[in-house]
Amino acid sequence: MTDPAPHEGTAAGGGPRLIGIGLTCWNHLLRLQRFPEPDGAARILEEREEPGGMAALALAAAARLGARAEFWSLAGDDARGAAALDGLRSAGVDVSQARTVAGGRTATSVGLIAPDGRRSFLNARAQGLRGSEAAFDFDRLSGAAALLLEGYLPGASLAAAAHAHALAIPVVVDLNDLWWRNEPIARAADHLILPGFAAADRFRVADPADALPAMRALGPRVAGVTLGDRGVAFLDGDRLVRQGAFRVRAADTAGAGDVFHGAYALALAEGRPIDERLRIAGAAAAMSVRALGVIAGLPSRADLEAFLQERGSEGVE
Repeated sequence: MTDPAPHEGTAAGGGPRLIGIGLTCWNHLLRLQRFPEPDGAARILEEREEPGGMAALALAAAARLGARAEFWSLAGDDARGAAALDGLRSAGVDVSQARTVAGGRTATSVGLIAPDGRRSFLNARAQGLRGSEAAFDFDRLSGAAALLLEGYLPGASLAAAAHAHALAIPVVVDLNDLWWRNEPIARAADHLILPGFAAADRFRVADPADALPAMRALGPRVAGVTLGDRGVAFLDGDRLVRQGAFRVRAADTAGAGDVFHGAYALALAEGRPIDERLRIAGAAAAMSVRALGVIAGLPSRADLEAFLQERGSEGVE
């Protein structure tokens, strides 16, 4: 395997500098008239292709809101890897530290979205990319305002977290699940966020908010769970903070959590208190679900501020 090559690309924003490490993925999204029966067929009402990956989309959301967002990742030297990185660059994300690996295959995902919001995904894992994590330059963390991790590339993520802690840079960790393989990343977090179902499953509780003390016991100062249309619940020190969901007509809710995390990290980097972080992040996530795909629905800062002003105290608990 040849040395990974850097990808050209610079960030467009002028705000706080955020760095994220995660999966490079290419998504093909299909909005269906209905899910097909076995051996049946269904009409495609709308389709879209765009970059995917949790940290990648979080950074795209932050960039749209004005951050200088920088993505560290590994991609195959295939057409889908090039398309994913080019798509992120077009969304304002600096992909110059994303490495392409000769002979590697970029992860891909096909999302099937029904009119009632039900979703199914068909995923093909990345191949031939492991072992290239040493290509990252951790000295680039100097001057960053926050580090976002999703659990992919664990060796690089843990090394980056150690560098970030030495530089007093907050580490925001967003995980889809929390079991033995992800626990070291969770313990490296200053802000740990899980989907509600993952927190409930891992800590054997009926109400995901009841898992927050156990999440905080892993080490983060702030622990949070996202609860879909029930909003979010966060434990900041010993203070429980809730933010209700904003009501919108949703076309595609996939990726809303990623948008939440990106907006949350930016609000954190801006020095905003927890109540403001949750309100800003919740509004950005709600606005993003009104179109098929994540990139197409990302709000600008002006759009976000207008939305918040229009909604007044909606969601405040």
